[in-house]
Amino acid sequence: MAYHQPFQITGFHSCDREVGLRILNGKGQLTVSTNEWDWLGPGVYFWEQNPARALEYAIDSANSKQKNKVPIKTPFVLGAIIELGNCLNLLEPASINIVKKAHDSLLQVAKKSGDILPINKGANRKLDCIFTRSK
Repeated sequence: MAYHQPFQITGFHSCDREVGLRILNGKGQLTVSTNEWDWLGPGVYFWEQNPARALEYAIDSANSKQKNKVPIKTPFVLGAIIELGNCLNLLEPASINIVKKAHDSLLQVAKKSGDILPINKGANRKLDCIFTRSK
């Protein structure tokens, strides 16, 4: 079950230097990613407690090793303090059981309705994002 996390974490967002500086100067904001390949659906993605990994991702993006709608020219990382609030912590063993039960329930509903569930394959995360995307 999702529960309230009454603490903050530091997250790091990979982006282009121009975008990062615009945000730091109060002249822009992060935009929600809505790509088909986004792992957990629409959102703004951060690397938790790992600025080095965020920079590595930005560098990989600049070198076309990562898929981006808007290419990164100059790798840059923004840091943010994030209040977790109500969330499902996938590091907790009990949370994995919640995900499994939800998947089992989804399979039962699809079977009863005659729907076919999408399948994750490679960068395609359509099953992971089944409730966040329009059909």
